[in-house]
This record gives sequence, C-alpha cells and structure tokens, in this order.
Amino acid sequence: MGLTLHNIVSRTLLTTGFTIHWYEEFLHHGIEAMEELEMDTYAELKVVKLKISDGKVKLPKDYLDYVTLGTVKQNGRVRRYMENPNLAFSDSYDTKNIEDDYYPFSLDENHNDLGEFTGRLFGAGGFTLDKEFRVNRKEGYIRLGTEVGNENSEIYLEYVAEGDCPCSCSYVHPYLNKAIEKYIIWMNREHNRSETSYGKETSRREYYNELRKARARISGLTYEQIIESARAYTGLSTKF
Repeated sequence: MGLTLHNIVSRTLLTTGFTIHWYEEFLHHGIEAMEELEMDTYAELKVVKLKISDGKVKLPKDYLDYVTLGTVKQNGRVRRYMENPNLAFSDSYDTKNIEDDYYPFSLDENHNDLGEFTGRLFGAGGFTLDKEFRVNRKEGYIRLGTEVGNENSEIYLEYVAEGDCPCSCSYVHPYLNKAIEKYIIWMNREHNRSETSYGKETSRREYYNELRKARARISGLTYEQIIESARAYTGLSTKF
C-alpha cells in the first residue's frame, strides 16, 4: 500500500523525536524533495504525435525536456533523430556583411568554409545522420531538418512533462519513501545553526545513498543493456 507525503512526514517526526509543531517545516522540505525527484529520478513521461508545419512542430505546454524524437516504423520501433546544435532555426541568413569572394559553404564541423571535406569521421560506421532536429525552448518549437519535413507529416515525441504541484495528499512511490525521509532530516539539520558540520555531512550522505538506491530500483541497468550500449557506437571509419 502506498503512502502519501503526509504519512512520510508524520513518520519522519516519529523517527527523529520531533513534536507536531515541526510538521509544517518537515512538510515544506518533503515538497521540495518531491519536486526534485520528479525532475530526473521519477519524471512524468508523456507521448504525443505532433503535426509538422513549415519544418517545425510546436512544443506541448507542459514540456520540460525530450526523451525520444523520431518516427515509428512498421515493426513498432522508433527511428530516433539526432539533435544538431548547428541546425539553423531559419532557412534564411544575413548576407549584408559577406564579402564578394566569400561563400558560406560550411555545413558542419567536418567541412571548412570552402566546402572542402576535412575528414576525421572516426567511428561513423558508414552512415549519414540526415534526420536532425533542434529545440528552441524560448519560442516553444522544434526545428526539423529538411529531410524530416519533406518525408513526414507528423513526428513522434516522448518528453518529460511538468508534474502536478505536490502537497500533503500527494501519493509517493514506495521506492522514494526513504529518500524523501532522509532529505527532510538533512534539510532540517542543514538549516539548524547549532548542528555540527559532521552531523550535516552525515545526513547529506545518508540522503544520497537512499537516492542512489531509489534510482537503481526505478531504472536498473542490465547486462544486456550494457552490451548493447557498447556495440551501438562501434563501427568502421568512413574513407573517401
């Protein structure tokens, strides 16, 4: 049976020997812990299919960060696209300050300004990354490469969404109970002027130990995943 944040705060009060008068402070630290854990340890993932318009897709309102972006193949697997920080947000560029004998041929870090290939594609594996995108968080859209926009009418997106504002009635996953309890104790000692540095450091280590255990339980790494990861980026170098 799952516990609410109220249950965890009450249990922490009993564990530490504090009275009910400390409930509000402990609840405040518990809410902080849940907000942090919902960002990267137990994030809320959502899946949407977005319509492509003019080579762009609009981000959902509750978007925080992407997990996977691509298209779904017939076998049910996602063909993931690669984020390219050099992809322009607009197809146009400023030509006012370009000299007459200079042409902006450079497309990426593997070509110089004359369009000449510079090599150094170590481990490329003989393929090209033509499916690219770049996220514009400020304006709320994803810019897609030309090939993506021409071949598809919609895009598959898995993303981290903003969670609901936690409160005393919020349900807590059992894997996170001890981590939240240790976080409350750590913050209580951290803001206590009479607490020694040793006590604060001990509480901090206890929290991070429980955090590591929670993360290992939620997303444990298997032997098969390690082997697959090691093989994924192993390939021959491209020669010209």
